Amino acid sequence: MFVVIASDSPGVSTKVRRALAQNGHECPITNVVGLQQCETLLQSRTHQIDILVVVNPTDEVRGLALIRRLRKLTSAQLIAVGSSRNSKHILETLHAGADDYVDEDSELDEQFHASFERIELRSDSSSTGHLIAVTSASGGSGSSTIAANLAIKLSQRSESCALVELDAGFGDLAALLNLSPRYTIGDLLRHQEPIDRGMLEQSLVVHSSGVKLLAAAGPFDDVELTDAHAVSRIVALCRNLFSWSIMDVECRHSTNTELLKAAQTILLVLRMDFTSLCNTRRLLDAWKELQIDLDRVQLVANRVGQCGEVPMPQARQLLGSQFTACVPDDVLHANLSANCGNPVVIESPKSPLSRAIADIIDQIPGAAAVETTGSRESEHGTGLRSDTIVKKVASIFF
Repeated sequence: MFVVIASDSPGVSTKVRRALAQNGHECPITNVVGLQQCETLLQSRTHQIDILVVVNPTDEVRGLALIRRLRKLTSAQLIAVGSSRNSKHILETLHAGADDYVDEDSELDEQFHASFERIELRSDSSSTGHLIAVTSASGGSGSSTIAANLAIKLSQRSESCALVELDAGFGDLAALLNLSPRYTIGDLLRHQEPIDRGMLEQSLVVHSSGVKLLAAAGPFDDVELTDAHAVSRIVALCRNLFSWSIMDVECRHSTNTELLKAAQTILLVLRMDFTSLCNTRRLLDAWKELQIDLDRVQLVANRVGQCGEVPMPQARQLLGSQFTACVPDDVLHANLSANCGNPVVIESPKSPLSRAIADIIDQIPGAAAVETTGSRESEHGTGLRSDTIVKKVASIFF
C-alpha cells in the first residue's frame, strides 16, 4: 500500500511512521509531506494513495477546512491524528470526511491497529448485505429468541440469511432451532490461519428454513471472543455471502463496539422492569459516549403485559425514547416453541408473539413483513406436542 503522512509536526510524524510500521504499513520519509504540499501531491495524481494520515494543525477551523478539501481530492483511507480533548471537534472531523480519528497523546500502535479494523469493517459493509445487531442490556430479556425468529422471517423473504451467536458460554440459538452444530465460532477463532470463506461455510449449520447458523462456543471451550480482528472478519464474510446477517451480540463486550457501529440497525431488547430499564438507560448513555449512532437503535419491549411491570409512559420517560415494537408476554406459544425447538413464527405463525415479530420486521430499513410459509400445525393448538419434545430430549441425552 502507498502511504502518505501529511504533517507540520516532525515529532508526531515520527511516532505515526513507527506505529504504521508496527501494523504492516511502511511509510518512507520521502512520503512525509507538509499540509500544504499534500494538496499539491493529490492534485498531481502521480501516485494512487491508499492510506493518507493527516496530523491536524492546532487551528481547529483550519484543520476542518483541510480535511474537507483533501476528502474531495482522494478516495484513500483518511485517518486524522490529533488531540482527543475536544469530543465535538472529533465528531466534526469525521463529518468533514475523515474515515477515523486517532488520539496523538495515547498509544499509537494499538490505536492504528483498531483504526484499520474499523475501516475494514465499514468498507466491507458499504456494498454488501444488511447487518442487524440484536442485543440487550440485561440477561433474560429474550434477545436470542427475537434474533432467531427474525432470521427465519428474513430467510423466507430473501432465502439468504446468516445468524451468528457472538456470545461465550451457553449459547441458546442452536437449542431454539433444534440444531446440533458440528463446528462453532470457537473452532474458527482457534484456527491459526486467517479466516476465509471456505472455513466460514464449513462452520455453518443449515436450518430447514434456510437460515445458516454459526453457533456459540461451548461453555468450557478454551476460546473467548477477544480477537476483534477475527470477529470483524467473520462479520465481513457473512455480509458478503448473505443478503441479511443477524448478530446475537453481547453488547457489554468491548470487542463488539465496532460491530455495533457498523450495523445498519441495532435492536435493543429489554424487559419492562425497573432493573432492565435502568441498565438500558446506562447502555444508551455509554453508546453515546462511544459515538454509536443512536438513530439506528430501535427499542424492543419484550414480554409486555406482565403484572407489576413499569407502565409504558414512565418507561418512555426514563429512556427518553419511543419503543419501536412491543412484544406481548405470550407465554403459551413462547414455551411451546422453545420446548419443541421450532421457532414461533413457524410453530404458531398466527400467535400474538409471531405477529409482534412481523411488526419488528416492518420497522427495519430494507425489510418488509412477509407471510410466513412455515409449519402451521399448531397455530390454533394449545397442547404440547409430546412426541416432538421426547425426540428432542432424547437427542440431547442419548
